[in-house]
Amino acid sequence: MIVNERVAERCRTPDGTPDYMCAEKQYNLKRVANITDYKNYSTSADIWSLGVLILHMQLCVRMTQSGDGHLKQYLNDTMLNFDSSTRPTAKQILESYLIKKWCNENLEQDKNYLVKLFIYELDWQNRSKLDIDGYNYDACEAVRNFNF
Repeated sequence: MIVNERVAERCRTPDGTPDYMCAEKQYNLKRVANITDYKNYSTSADIWSLGVLILHMQLCVRMTQSGDGHLKQYLNDTMLNFDSSTRPTAKQILESYLIKKWCNENLEQDKNYLVKLFIYELDWQNRSKLDIDGYNYDACEAVRNFNF
């Protein structure tokens, strides 16, 4: 850990990208005018951001295609929990049976799977050489058919 948890619990300023910020950082960013009224946050704020990042990496496509709602439930119950004290540590996430189940230990296999799925199967605009600026990652959005 870069900083100890006692120091991290005194973090207050809402630094980072708002889309990835947990509830306590969003509160500081949008609701509070005076820094003395800011809510403290800890490294669990990073766990929230990691949960959002996983969603943005399109693991939800795996969920919908596999028919398995366990990843969605895991993210909601743990990493994206509004109660910061109940979010797991990074070590607990890496040791989680469910995370190990969804990710290949071989990073190259995982990368090849994602490239095949997102670029070759879902990115039909680029494969069809339609007039666009770059990869169309929005095509992946159409695959999402669940609610958080």
